[in-house]
Amino acid sequence: MKQSKKSPRQTKQIIAVILALCGLIITPDKGYHLTGILLFLAGISLLPIVTDQLKKLNLTQKIRKLIAVVAPALLIFLALIVPSSADETQQPKQTAETAKVETTKIKEPKKDKKVKSTPKATPKVTATPKPTETPTPEPTATPTPTPEPTPAATTMKVHFLDVGQADSIFIDTPSADMLIDAGNNGDGNNIVSYLQGQGVTKLDYVIGTHPHEDHIGGMDDVINSFDIGDVILPDKTHTSQTYMDVLHAIENKGLEITVGHSGDNYQLGNVDFTLLSPRSGVDYGSNLNEWSVGAKVVNGNNSFVFTGDSEGKSEGDIVSSGIDLHADVMKAGHHGSKTSNSEALLNAIAPKFAVISCGKDNQYGHPDLETLQRFQNHGIQIFRTDEQGTIIATSDGTNITWSTDPSTSMASGTPKQAESPAPSAQQQPESAPAEPQEQPQEEPQNNEQMVWISETGSKYHSINNCGRMNPNKATQVTQSKAESMGLGRCSKCW
Repeated sequence: MKQSKKSPRQTKQIIAVILALCGLIITPDKGYHLTGILLFLAGISLLPIVTDQLKKLNLTQKIRKLIAVVAPALLIFLALIVPSSADETQQPKQTAETAKVETTKIKEPKKDKKVKSTPKATPKVTATPKPTETPTPEPTATPTPTPEPTPAATTMKVHFLDVGQADSIFIDTPSADMLIDAGNNGDGNNIVSYLQGQGVTKLDYVIGTHPHEDHIGGMDDVINSFDIGDVILPDKTHTSQTYMDVLHAIENKGLEITVGHSGDNYQLGNVDFTLLSPRSGVDYGSNLNEWSVGAKVVNGNNSFVFTGDSEGKSEGDIVSSGIDLHADVMKAGHHGSKTSNSEALLNAIAPKFAVISCGKDNQYGHPDLETLQRFQNHGIQIFRTDEQGTIIATSDGTNITWSTDPSTSMASGTPKQAESPAPSAQQQPESAPAEPQEQPQEEPQNNEQMVWISETGSKYHSINNCGRMNPNKATQVTQSKAESMGLGRCSKCW
């Protein structure tokens, strides 16, 4: 009799364990998570340890039996109907997720940010097959992007500043500005004032073509006076004080030097420019002119070429670079010297106009007659800062207009021979030659300031070792003589 009473209890325990185990097994499945929980609770509710607790409650025996039967049954019932309702709600969710995935697949990838000197790659869009078993409408396919066109032309002004026997070119666009070279040491303040008069507050690019004083002399003043973007210099250093001044200005502004090489591409607002020289990996030796950073600036269908003081070897590398050199305007190389502006370069550029930046009556004889004749033979119209002052070319991307008419002069410069330290007999007819520094004291009528000039500089100095001057090759002359030679006062030593 006892055994028959225990049998239903044991059966009840077995059923409870089976339900609880089933619940634990299927609970991790996301689709049957709730079912598993309900089965587990149903199993637990059948365990004697739970049903015995009902006896402690103040309930009648019938109610206790009802709870013991109804609770597990209800839990099992709920466990059976939950999966079907979950499936019905899951299907729309999966459909929405499928549509989202398909839409994401055909989304055009973001374009890479443009990096200087690196062509922009065209992104690829892969078409995704239409879903076959979902009611989601087919997304509209994005057409494959075409290669980026040449930037729209803008109004660009190119100012060839009159800085005497030196170079300085200001390129002005509506959204960005660039300065190529900054004249001599004494030109810095004038260049800064000119740029400020044009409303300049920032120069996005400053290019120092090479370390000669007549190209970077005023660059430290420019860097100190404006917000500066990139400073581009050749991979050639120098020991002159002028060059050191530029480096100190760059360092004080927390800027870095970008070393320019042929083929480097940049964006100046809507204007493109490509460096033409120097060629990477080529050693141009001690001739600083050959290290010049050249550039071609393109605005729509108009283009300008600048070659600094590049001479034979560098010009040859420019011609053989494979870069399209054709341009409307060419800034004459090396102030119109015959050592630059070769036939090969003129043939490659085929310019309509050439601008010569040189000083009036300069001691080097620039521009050379040979260069002027080359330009004439190629039908090139010439502008000259020594005769016409600052010259401005305005490009709208199709046409170029000028602030003045082309020069009709074929007058070449006349080289000046530096004077020796001792005055000549013609200069001092009333006395015998004497030491130049003593002569003014002996002859009050000739009591004039004596100054020092170098073989290649464009300034006169109060000392014979200013900047990069070689005191052993410096020559002393009168101040009036230096000024008659087209030389200006050096602002560093006066």
